[in-house]
Amino acid sequence: MSSSIVTHSLAVLAGAAAVVLAYSLAGAKKSDDHTEYSLADQPQRFANAKVAKNTRMLNIDALYNPSFVRGKTIIVTGEN
Repeated sequence: MSSSIVTHSLAVLAGAAAVVLAYSLAGAKKSDDHTEYSLADQPQRFANAKVAKNTRMLNIDALYNPSFVRGKTIIVTGEN
């Protein structure tokens, strides 16, 4: 294997690593950005849902159909 092939391969790997790093940093969330994590303040979270007209949060019955679990035993874990 010639040194130019090795040099070229290392340059391609370094470029790929730089692209992965840039993509990771560009997608990183700031700690004050609440788009990725739930807001701990429940009254504020509810107020935000009302302003955004979040049907999933305000009227779960409009989206949830429990018929697929009827007659089954359900175990809920991780609840407070």
